[in-house]
Amino acid sequence: GMLFNLFFSSNKTLIKICLSSILFASSHGGNTIFGFLIYVFMGFSFAIVYAKTGKLQNSIAVHIITNAVATVSIFILN
Repeated sequence: GMLFNLFFSSNKTLIKICLSSILFASSHGGNTIFGFLIYVFMGFSFAIVYAKTGKLQNSIAVHIITNAVATVSIFILN
């Protein structure tokens, strides 16, 4: 949310989405390029949700759902 509102003007949505998704991926530390790209895609998705709704809570909710699905999948596959 901070990147969207502080660093760029309102008409540069694609730049905001790309930068925030790369920062999201960097902060989640994928060990391989494939892992990094997965996090970039997830960050891109969360940024689009924020751009469309204007509410950070919606992106947080999607992030929680994504983490819950991943956690349940790990338990089911093991």
